Amino acid sequence: MRFEYFLATKLAKCSCARVAKWMRVGTQSASVNQKTWIKVERYGRTLAQKLGYINSISIAKYDDLSNKIGNDIVIPTKFYRIYYNNEAKFEKCFEYENTLDVDYKNDKLKNHEIDCQTLRVK
Repeated sequence: MRFEYFLATKLAKCSCARVAKWMRVGTQSASVNQKTWIKVERYGRTLAQKLGYINSISIAKYDDLSNKIGNDIVIPTKFYRIYYNNEAKFEKCFEYENTLDVDYKNDKLKNHEIDCQTLRVK
């Protein structure tokens, strides 16, 4: 099992659209990316507007290093998004399975929220 922290950035009110353009850096299932993960990205932009800025960390988890696509690229099994703003004492974490068979019609952002303590390095 391997974790990869693939993006840490600060979303500010004025730069959300610009930052979102370079946030895609993982082999993510199209249905996850277009139907479910997009919700957590929108939530981050809303938080940035509400709080003035939000720190964002994305993590890819690799449980099976033999699960690959062309050019020997390993496919992550899960993605995590962490949002935090220390000044506002705000922190929320989300977990997404990287699968092709996503039930996006019944998908809710709150169903992906997890306890941030589960992501702490000990």
